[in-house]
Amino acid sequence: MSANLMRAALAVLVLGWSPILLYTAFGPPDGNPIGLGLFAWASIPFSLILAVLAGLTFLVGSRSDRRA
Repeated sequence: MSANLMRAALAVLVLGWSPILLYTAFGPPDGNPIGLGLFAWASIPFSLILAVLAGLTFLVGSRSDRRA
């Protein structure tokens, strides 16, 4: 379960940041991608929440394995 959450966090981060990185690399030099920047900025909290949930799930799972 925690591995799936961590993969989801990584996917959200990559999908959120790839448009602005691609625009920066291949777009016009005078472009102003405000929408892409906001999209990248908004993806950070969601990926952090998913990563924290993955860590908590891993910790809870490892503690319950020790007690059994």
